Amino acid sequence: MNFAAIFIVLLSTVIHGNIDKVPFEISPVGFQFIASDLSNLLTTENDANTIMRCVAQCVKNIACRTVNFDLSINQCSLFTSWSFEGTFYSSSPLSSRSQVGYIIQQPVFYTSYLQPCILSFNSISRYLQCVNGTWICPDQYFFNGNVCEYWRSFNQLCQTDEWCDSSKYLTCSTFSNTCQCNSFMLWSGSQCISGQYRSNLVLSIKSHPFLFLAYPSGQTGVTFNDIPTPIIIPSGYGGFQWYNMEACTLNADQRA
Repeated sequence: MNFAAIFIVLLSTVIHGNIDKVPFEISPVGFQFIASDLSNLLTTENDANTIMRCVAQCVKNIACRTVNFDLSINQCSLFTSWSFEGTFYSSSPLSSRSQVGYIIQQPVFYTSYLQPCILSFNSISRYLQCVNGTWICPDQYFFNGNVCEYWRSFNQLCQTDEWCDSSKYLTCSTFSNTCQCNSFMLWSGSQCISGQYRSNLVLSIKSHPFLFLAYPSGQTGVTFNDIPTPIIIPSGYGGFQWYNMEACTLNADQRA
């Protein structure tokens, strides 16, 4: 997030015997942060009277990455989300005294990625976790070559399955290099759900690309007439998802 006016602070705290230096960027007055997932709110406190006190509370909490501070009610909200995992809004006139503070993510935080570690009281990191003797990204994050990034969602670019949100049953398509449902599921708008390919389509298209319907179990799809002409169906037609199956060739009366 690039603000017209910002200032950067470097705060230090001691976490389990280790000095943790945390670079924070702080917005001008008049901005609010909205997390993409409400579960990312760690806590809300009402005893902070400055943005710096709010940021200091975040630095003390190893799970915190972003804060909202509202001076009008001395409210400090801590979030696990990185700043780029939510949305910045200009505050309403009633909340014009609000500010956002967030940790500036840097590749230097992840220099220990895949390095050996020993799980102990002193091996706790703000940015990585020690699992089976190796530093890896936290749960629901993947390493993009520079930093740990939150899982990607449907139709977003990916390189491996680890980049995609497995909680939504997404995997990385080797054809499109985007996060997609597998061939037995389809996207509902929020996650992959069980589905199937239409099994009673009668087509008479020879050596021509066509679009093939996948639909949720129990729903009615489109039935084609046995007309020997190319059929091109717009994506989203009938409220369904259509997929280009260029490699397919079906003869008259052959069932899909």
